[in-house]
Amino acid sequence: MAESQKEAAWIGEGAPAINIRGRFVYAGSLEADIFDHPLDVPRLLRTVREQDHVIDVFTLVQTLPHAEPEFDYPMEWDNVAAEPVSTFDNWRTRQIDRKTRNMVRKSVKQGIAVRPLRDVVG
Repeated sequence: MAESQKEAAWIGEGAPAINIRGRFVYAGSLEADIFDHPLDVPRLLRTVREQDHVIDVFTLVQTLPHAEPEFDYPMEWDNVAAEPVSTFDNWRTRQIDRKTRNMVRKSVKQGIAVRPLRDVVG
C-alpha cells in the first residue's frame, strides 16, 4: 500500500468501517470517528486484532461530553472547540448572527449542502 493510499476495512456485521493508512507503519481509525464512537472499545479492538488486516496503531477519538479518559490505553490530549446545539433551527435562528446566516445562504446557492448530520437533542 503506497503512503498516500487509504484502505477501508469492514470488520463484521454491525461494526464500524475502519480506515487503514500507512506504508511502513499501518494506522487504523474509525471511518466516522467523531460521529460514531463505539460503546464497547475493548471488544472492537479484539475484533480488529482477529482480522487479516495488519494495523500497528489504532486511534480513536473520545467524544464529548466525556472529558475524563474512559479507557486505560495510551492517549494524547487534543483541543476541541465545541458549542452545544439543541436543534438545527435554534442554531440557525438564535445562535449565529446575521452575517453567518447570509454566508450560509450564499453557500447553499453555490451548491454546498447545509443540513443537520443527525437529529440529536441534548
